[in-house]
Amino acid sequence: MIATIGGMAGVGKTALAVHAVHVLAPRFRDGQVFVDLHGHSQDTAPLDPADALDRLLRALGPTGERIPAHLDDRAGLYRSLLAGQRVLIVLDDAASEAQIRPLLSGGARCHVLITSRRRLTGLDTTQTLSLDVLPATDAITLFIRTVGERRLTSASRDRNDDGNGRPA
Repeated sequence: MIATIGGMAGVGKTALAVHAVHVLAPRFRDGQVFVDLHGHSQDTAPLDPADALDRLLRALGPTGERIPAHLDDRAGLYRSLLAGQRVLIVLDDAASEAQIRPLLSGGARCHVLITSRRRLTGLDTTQTLSLDVLPATDAITLFIRTVGERRLTSASRDRNDDGNGRPA
């Protein structure tokens, strides 16, 4: 299965993908692999598919001379290593379909979760989730649940006194 999470910068694509990995980890007993593809990083060029395969292969076991030099050979080794395995692969911040196509496992028991700012419509058999900015009330509720109302109340109280319980 291939699934994509799309949306604008900062909307929570990576956070959702990481959360999904934690929830789904028991289903993927052979491992979970995360690769940042730097598709939209300001200071880093998008990761070349051959370099991404090098990282994926190293995460799966082979090192040094066992990793072929050519992209197609790396992709073949990658697919053969994943054959019959239950692995969840996260490809974060994809630039394009061309960048990730060689990184798709092809194994029926492996799942690939891709995040991108772009809609990756050129992929076959993809389930897509598009994230948007939360409405203000939902964002506030999420923030309070995440931080904790007690911490927010305590922080507000600390800012409004001089440390001795007196107004500042």
